[in-house]
Parts: sequence; structure tokens; C-alpha cells
Amino acid sequence: MSSEPSVCFMPDWQKENPYQSLLAAALRRRGWRVSFAPMPRGLFALNRLPAAVRKVDVLHLHWVNQLIEHTCWSERPLLRSLRRALLRLDVCLLRARGVRVVWTVHNLVGHEAAHPERELQARRALGESASALLFHSQSALSRVEEATQGRLRARAYVVPHGNYDGCYPVSSVRVEQLRAQLGISEAETVLMFFGAVRRYKGVSTLLEAFGLAVAPGLRLVIAGRPAPEDLGEEIRAAAKADPRIRLLLDFVPDSDVGALLSLAHALVLPFERTLTSGSAVLAMTMGKAVLVPEQARVFDLVDEKCAVFFKDAVDLARRLEGLDIGELVERGGLARQRADALTWDRIAESTERAYRGTAAHDSH
Repeated sequence: MSSEPSVCFMPDWQKENPYQSLLAAALRRRGWRVSFAPMPRGLFALNRLPAAVRKVDVLHLHWVNQLIEHTCWSERPLLRSLRRALLRLDVCLLRARGVRVVWTVHNLVGHEAAHPERELQARRALGESASALLFHSQSALSRVEEATQGRLRARAYVVPHGNYDGCYPVSSVRVEQLRAQLGISEAETVLMFFGAVRRYKGVSTLLEAFGLAVAPGLRLVIAGRPAPEDLGEEIRAAAKADPRIRLLLDFVPDSDVGALLSLAHALVLPFERTLTSGSAVLAMTMGKAVLVPEQARVFDLVDEKCAVFFKDAVDLARRLEGLDIGELVERGGLARQRADALTWDRIAESTERAYRGTAAHDSH
């Protein structure tokens, strides 16, 4: 690599989440030139990239659905197999030009994958041809290896998800405005579901559990824009039937995020399948306890000291009824301590080792 090494992030999702911008800023502090490009589609997509992208030292792939989707379309197994082989060749040709292809594996498959098994095969092909793979936890690496039966560990690096310090300042005036808008008192136990509202995030399970929980002092805030529309209708119907539920079913501007989360005693993250969660890291950054399903242990982020784990809707309802504000505040403080260690300078240092192919694998 040159004295001023370069990396291109794909796809460019800076508007959707601060994650890439925070990592890019930390890498720049270490002397890297960082650029962004949209994720290409189709056969030999990487080798059809603009020359400026193909000349970087590292191509860092993040969410790869658009890159691999063409391998999953056909109903003919032989054609799918051929397209996976061409995907491998595409990556290998780029590597032959001197570009290291690094992939952060954020998910086992796409959140709303139409053909999970086909996508797993495509992701295995990509993983086995990439120069290096990054995982946010050791457990995530193990789960992907088990699911794909791929030979990944020799090129795998465990690099945690960094915290969101400084991204969402809190306005005390806005906190009180939102409290009044939502009709929430300081004596009530406030749970929050925050972010893009999708079925894979388990919001239906949450509504079922909350309906079973009889504690009158509980309040549930669901904040974010739902999709598809029938999910929004389901949420509105639940809120109409249960006056303890409060809704902000629209995009939450960054300027309101800190104030909104300040109202919560805990965030509920009942997602059904994922390897990592920016929402969990955000909750920790804001000093909030989290309620998460047992499979969230794959994050290697939280344990019983700062999280409440549940098995299903009935178990979640039981745990909701037993919540204590003081205990949630204590758990939130411990979560904040965990977030303190997730600095972006540390994340960038570990990421750079993967870029340079250094043998030391974090947390192995």
C-alpha cells in the first residue's frame, strides 16, 4: 500500500446511519483516504466500476444485497451455480489488480430475503473469495460459519460496532416538549421501540406481549416510519385498543433522537434475525437498558447486567410486568460503561489491520 493508503466504502449509506461516516472519520485520522460509491449490480459488477474506484488499495463492502441479488433470481440451480462462480471470479479479478476486497458481514442474509438459502450460498461464495471478512462479534462469526459451512475463519477479523458518542445531543427543552406531546409522566415506566419499523424487527411480537402485560404504569412508545402500510395499520389498531401505547409513526429527525431516547427507561429490540444491531449500540451510548430476545446474545455486547432477555411474546409479557425503574436505570448505567470501550479510534485500528492483512485477529 502507498504511504497514503485509500479505501472505498460500498454502498454509500451515510444518510441512513452515522456508522460509515464515523468509521471513515476515524480512518482518516489514521492517514487513510476514504471515498464512497454506490453498490453495483449484475455480472462482473466490481470490474465494471469506474477506474478511480478500481485503483484504491481497499474496496470495503458493507451491505451486499445489490451485489449478489443476480445470483438468486433464477429457478434453475445450474444457472444460480454459474452466477455464483462468476461472482467469485469478479472478486478474484479485482484482487489480481492489487485491490484488497474486505467485507463487513452485517447480516446472515438480507432482513427480508425472499430466498434465504439461495442468498446464503451467494454470501458463502463472496466470503470465500474476499481478501478479509469483518464481524462485529465472535458469536456472529461462529453463526455465519455454521450456517454457510464456509471456510471463513482464516481471513476473519472481529471488529466491534462503535458507539454513537456526539451524534445525538440532547435538548432538555425538546425533551419536555416531547414528553408533553406523548402524554408521558416521569412516574411512568417508558419502553421504546425506535427506528425504521419493519416486520423483521419483531414489532408484532412486541405488540402481542405488551397487550398481555397488565401493568398499568407501563408506557410503550413506537417511534419511526412503518413499512409496509398494513404494518402501520396494525400498530395504529393496537394503540387504539390500548391507551398505554404512544405513537410517532414518522421519520424521526436526528435533532430529535437524543431527546426522544432520553424519555425511555429501556429500548425494546425484539428483532427476529440479525447478527448485529446499531439500535442496541445506540441504546448503550444513551445509557439505556435493552430488552432483547435470547438470540441477541450473538452481539456479544450485553449480558444480564445491562439487558433483559426473553424467549417469546409470553415470556416478554411476564418480564414487562416485573420491570422496575430503578433497576432499569442501573442497567442503563452499566450499558453506558460498555459503550465507553467502543471508541471509533479503536474500531479504526482494528479495521486497518484487516485492510493490511495483519495476522492478529481481534478477540480470537
